Amino acid sequence: MKKVSLAPMFSSLVLIASLFASQAFAGSVTGSAGRVNGFHKQKSFYRFDAETGTAVVGLRLKKRLYAGPKSLPSSTYQTRMATIPGLAYDAGAREIRLTAEGKVITCATVTDETGFFGNSFQEIHPTENCDVSVNVVNGAYMVSIEY
Repeated sequence: MKKVSLAPMFSSLVLIASLFASQAFAGSVTGSAGRVNGFHKQKSFYRFDAETGTAVVGLRLKKRLYAGPKSLPSSTYQTRMATIPGLAYDAGAREIRLTAEGKVITCATVTDETGFFGNSFQEIHPTENCDVSVNVVNGAYMVSIEY
């Protein structure tokens, strides 16, 4: 397996994650979502800007809160974005693509949808070509895309 990593100290985590993946990936690219204490990953998703052609991976994080010893737990949410080198939006093809090691991999496609009251929006459909994984190292979320 080949891999591209921004931080060599995290390469063993990326390698372990790719060994246990259900799909064989050729490599990975890593970026950071920053330090977040006490939050746990809820889900990951893609975001893009059609005008600039940029794309990022977003993380939805959840933290359980307790107001008192007999109260019911509540939650608070936080969203963080991670910039991944080589991840971009191609407006002509309507795809979020990862360029790494001379390859162009389609990570998601974008379609126009119509809502209940006739409002239009763009929906992102992830493909099976890219697997987003998240590791917490010293309190920082390290986001990897394996391809």
